[in-house]
Amino acid sequence: MRYLLGSCCLFCLLFVACQSDQPAAVVDTRATVAGSRAAGPGFRLQSSGDTAAYEQVVLAREVEPFGEEAQVTQIRLSYPKITDFKATEVKDSINAVIYEIMLLNDAGEIAYDNLQQRLDAFIREYEMAKEEMKKQLVLPNRWTCEVEIKVVLNSNRILSLQLHEANFTGGAHPNSYTRYFNFDLKTAKLLALEDIFVAGYQQELLQTAERYFRMAREIPADKPMGETDYEFPSGRFLLPRNFALGETGIAFCFNPYDIAPYSMGTIEFELPYQAILPILKQEAVL
Repeated sequence: MRYLLGSCCLFCLLFVACQSDQPAAVVDTRATVAGSRAAGPGFRLQSSGDTAAYEQVVLAREVEPFGEEAQVTQIRLSYPKITDFKATEVKDSINAVIYEIMLLNDAGEIAYDNLQQRLDAFIREYEMAKEEMKKQLVLPNRWTCEVEIKVVLNSNRILSLQLHEANFTGGAHPNSYTRYFNFDLKTAKLLALEDIFVAGYQQELLQTAERYFRMAREIPADKPMGETDYEFPSGRFLLPRNFALGETGIAFCFNPYDIAPYSMGTIEFELPYQAILPILKQEAVL
């Protein structure tokens, strides 16, 4: 299997029948993130005239319902395509990676050759399941799949994207997950935590992040993590490598089942830049 730039690492914890191809209107995001380079109160990532302009591309397929009560089965794919940026090589490289992200399966593997193949595969699998259900005189379930990449941050240095997929193909409940991708707009590189923090950052980041996680989830500071509703290995707080650089801080994301049951949903919290300035490589994000 092919993997996208080590995408499987995103899930690791930090141990220390109709079809449309209709792009939406171009969204010019220049100067959408206000802020200052100064490392003072309210530290934010700054935007200038060098941010990327993009359009949202949407592809969809659907199947007519079977029976009067059945709902429409459909798959919808949506992702940003950079249309204008000062560095053509960076633009083309990021666009290529975004397209590959749309080809990922749940395991982080590139499972399709192109998006048309992904659309066709979903509809084909549904049609096969529908025939089996009809043989058993069972009303076919409605299948749905929605995969969307949206822009979280478009600064003069960083492009942060959120991939969210939700699908239902039968069973007790839909499945969903969220992944983040952070690009350096100077190099098109996908950033890891090691790229934005100074050497030896782990312990301070972990301690500070735990404080903000506890505040966000209303966990008393003196309550052992092993006695909470969250299941961390060895009962100690750990950070996911699934993160997004935002205007005012870093959002960390735990997907369903990562540290809690499905019923608790996706768990996110933000760590303000102001709280981690001593270990933040400001030159890497500004």
